[in-house]
Amino acid sequence: MEEETTGVTIPLVLHVIPGFDIRQILTASPEGRLLVESLDKDNLITIKQRCCMVILVSHLIEKFGETPTTETKKAMASALVPAFPCLKDTTGSGSETWYAQGRNHRPATGFLEEGLRNIKKRLRSMSRPQREEVDEPYRTFIPESTISQERAEQFKEWLRNNTQPIS
Repeated sequence: MEEETTGVTIPLVLHVIPGFDIRQILTASPEGRLLVESLDKDNLITIKQRCCMVILVSHLIEKFGETPTTETKKAMASALVPAFPCLKDTTGSGSETWYAQGRNHRPATGFLEEGLRNIKKRLRSMSRPQREEVDEPYRTFIPESTISQERAEQFKEWLRNNTQPIS
C-alpha cells in the first residue's frame, strides 16, 4: 500500500497491535487461576501475586520473542485494567504502573518491562558458559630481586627510621 503526495510515493507501514485476553492467559496456568480468583474476590493485589504476573511476561516472550514492540507491551498493560479494575493506577490511562514507554532517553518502566528485563538477564546468564573452578589457588610470579641482600637490609633499616620522602 502506498500513498502519493505531490508526486512522491511514500510507503505506508501498518503495525498490527495485538489484543490480549488477560483472564485467558492467566487461567492457562494453576498459579494464574488462583491469582484471577483472588483478584476477583479481594479486589486487590499483593506483592507475591504481582510477582505471579510473570505469567503475562512469559506469554509476551512466547508469542512475540524476547523484544516485543512498545505497542505490544502497551496493549497488554492496557488490557489489564479493564480485565481487573483493581489494578488501575491513579496516573494517566491507569496502566502506567504496568508499562510506561521510555521518554527523553530514559528507559521504559513498569512491572511488565521489569519482568522482561529480569527474564532476559536470566536467559543471558544461562547461555554464558560458567567459569570452571580451579582447584589450585591463583599463583603470582614474583621475580628474583636484583639487589644484594646487604643493600636490601640497608633499605629496610632506612625505612624504619624515615617516613619522608614517600617516593
